[in-house]
Amino acid sequence: MKIRWQDIRTLDKSYAQDIIQTIYLVSLLITIGSGLYSMVEEGFTFFAFVRGLIVIVFGGILCRLLAEAAQVLFRIEKHLSTIAANSKNDLPVVDPEATEDQQP
Repeated sequence: MKIRWQDIRTLDKSYAQDIIQTIYLVSLLITIGSGLYSMVEEGFTFFAFVRGLIVIVFGGILCRLLAEAAQVLFRIEKHLSTIAANSKNDLPVVDPEATEDQQP
């Protein structure tokens, strides 16, 4: 990922995907760490092991779902921008104040 001042100043390039991926990886590492800590916090017992395993599995799934939801939002925005740019000259301008018989 090469960051150029021109891209930052003009918002020509989106860094959202890279940032979301980095946040996902960091949150996944934190989830795994907290699950392992939960396993050995009060001594390594069966219930502590199961609790830590649940934290790791469900925390990892939750991290993935939230990262994918954020990516979907940015993809929707990208597709809507493309649609708007492509259809800018195709649609006639409609005056909201005009009556039905006056509109093209």
